[in-house]
Amino acid sequence: MKATETSRGAEVWLREVTHLYQRQGEQVVALRDVYLHVEPGESIALLGPSGSGKSTLLSLLAGLQVPTTGEVSVDSRTMSSRDAGGGRQLRRDRVGLLVQDPTTVLPPFATPVQLLRRAGDRAPERTLARYGMRPQGHQRVGTMSAGEQQRIALAVTMARRPALLLADEPTSRLDAESKATVVATLHETTREAGTTVIAVTHDRSVASTFPRTVTMQNGRVGLDGTAGEQFAIVGPDGTVPLSPEALALLPPGSRVRIVADAPHVRLSRGDGEVDR
Repeated sequence: MKATETSRGAEVWLREVTHLYQRQGEQVVALRDVYLHVEPGESIALLGPSGSGKSTLLSLLAGLQVPTTGEVSVDSRTMSSRDAGGGRQLRRDRVGLLVQDPTTVLPPFATPVQLLRRAGDRAPERTLARYGMRPQGHQRVGTMSAGEQQRIALAVTMARRPALLLADEPTSRLDAESKATVVATLHETTREAGTTVIAVTHDRSVASTFPRTVTMQNGRVGLDGTAGEQFAIVGPDGTVPLSPEALALLPPGSRVRIVADAPHVRLSRGDGEVDR
């Protein structure tokens, strides 16, 4: 693929973000004191079990909700509880969303050429060739495979030149071959455009294709990994989430002695020691 028009990706900040919602009359903490910084043009995979806060974080970045407390900033545009309308404007101007089921956003009787023209693409046939979809240019979307539909959804989303692309489980409906094609296409097109990417996924094989992975745990950013190395993130209250391997050695309820010996911090318990 050759780049058509590049743009600067969005810089993303979440500062002290906490988000609450009501469920069956009870208050639920979806996010608590979240700090996250994403550089312009960076691509990250967001991991974590169900209920860890991934979807809520994506919803805040998309401008679909505003945080209960704290600030969400995309390209210096800040959304907070005091600015309910800013998220809608930001979503129109700077943020693209790729959902797991493209049939919810793609009209089944429309063709890719029609959809791309509607998105502002003046050369839809050329765009489809870059996505490997030129033969399907005049085929109705509803007759396509799941993988083809997802590639069309990506092409339409990128035609609007978003500074930030949010992908919510974009490969969950796909077979192995289609998954590999969609992931490769996503990386190639966003890299050429300079777009910042934050993708939620449960699939570690998909996450491994991203240069950075961020793992959510209990509503917080727990682990942040680059170049194959994972780092724990210290919370505002001094808590440090443990990896599964460390948690197996220090299970909940363990009494732990903490010794600071710069640049190391040593955790020890009655039956042995673990270096940190």
